[in-house]
Amino acid sequence: MASDDQHAVPPGALARFAAKRASEAEQRLIGRHLLARCPVCAAGLRARGWSPGHAQQRAPGAYDAVFARCLRRTMEEAERCRRRAVVERLLAALDALPADERELKARNLTPFASLDLSAALVERSHAARYQDPEAMLRDARLAVATAEAAAARRAAEEEVLHDACARAWGQLGNAYRVGGRLREADEALSTAFRQLEAGTQNLSIRALLCRQLSFLRIFQRDFCSAKTLAEEAAMAFRGVDDRAGEAGALTTWGIARIYAGDPEAAIEPLLCAEALAESCNDDELWRAAAHNLIRAFRDSGRPRQAEMLALRAEAYFVSSDDKLVLGRMEWQRGLIDRDLGRLDMAERRLTMVRDAFASADLCYEVGVVSLDLVSVSLLDGQPIDALKLLGEVVPLFHSLGIARELLASLGQLAACVRQRDTALALLRAITKQLAPGIPRDAG
Repeated sequence: MASDDQHAVPPGALARFAAKRASEAEQRLIGRHLLARCPVCAAGLRARGWSPGHAQQRAPGAYDAVFARCLRRTMEEAERCRRRAVVERLLAALDALPADERELKARNLTPFASLDLSAALVERSHAARYQDPEAMLRDARLAVATAEAAAARRAAEEEVLHDACARAWGQLGNAYRVGGRLREADEALSTAFRQLEAGTQNLSIRALLCRQLSFLRIFQRDFCSAKTLAEEAAMAFRGVDDRAGEAGALTTWGIARIYAGDPEAAIEPLLCAEALAESCNDDELWRAAAHNLIRAFRDSGRPRQAEMLALRAEAYFVSSDDKLVLGRMEWQRGLIDRDLGRLDMAERRLTMVRDAFASADLCYEVGVVSLDLVSVSLLDGQPIDALKLLGEVVPLFHSLGIARELLASLGQLAACVRQRDTALALLRAITKQLAPGIPRDAG
């Protein structure tokens, strides 16, 4: 019999494969080699499997089953690679088109009628949610267009097509919500749920849509519905053993409770979310849970616990490539400094955060951080500095379309800055109204 090194496998790899000790790389290599129907290696494996001392342990045809499994896995991996390559070519073709032609071409050119392409666009849209809301919306629109084009051409079973449309419409609703277009977000998510009902009623998709709708209800300040939807999402993710999904839903549940004015009730679900995210090694989910848990500790009057968690979380945040994620964590640190009476440090941190948000054109965040700096000035007995900051904030919020009632409250705040306790109480009420969305005048 020929030795192992006469073939495209390392010495000893066949023996390890037969003994089920081969590495994943060796299993893939031998699988591809067996696809070439190498009789020498096939015979070598059978010989190793039926050698003295093993003959009584192997049922007849056992290694034929091994070859069949190996062949199936190799072919499945080859098919995944082929489909990924096709999707990458389609994405490149879409990106090469003029921006104003992409959606039209996606709906009308047959190659773009692809559920795989729609799924890739959903993923790309989701990945852009922090850095580029406009790209998030563009890709979500294209995801809907390609899914609906596939449905029009009946490119798969009808229920599967409805499921794909549900995912795409859900992502579009999420993109509208991120952009502050809450009415369009509501309509898109309603469409997503209708598509889901017409599809397989997949529990994972339903859980995702419930979480997306929960976020929308938070922005609409319907916190009761938001909590119910987040709880349903968490239970559904748990039902399909999706720990990462459950962690995300529990984080949403905690956020809803924070904004509903019950930060104590947010602590338990956020602790569970943190543990689940850690168990599945998802740093992004862990950062989201930790960030909101720090907020819950602060709002519950536990700045020391908030600080301890912030120090523990520092390594997770420093490892992020997203500067805005780092900026939001520094924002938390500045508020902790303020709550612990370290006013000079709070002012330095919050000023740096405000400048970073200004560089990123995040005008709303600039306004809210500026109000936090107003609170530092009031606590430090500096009403003139507080008035100066308010003079910068009011025109900024006016340009963002902030509701007239809140602008009037800012005017009242400016009038009473020398009455520290009254001013701080009014400022807390204003800040609560500004989070989490931007309350605008109708129309």
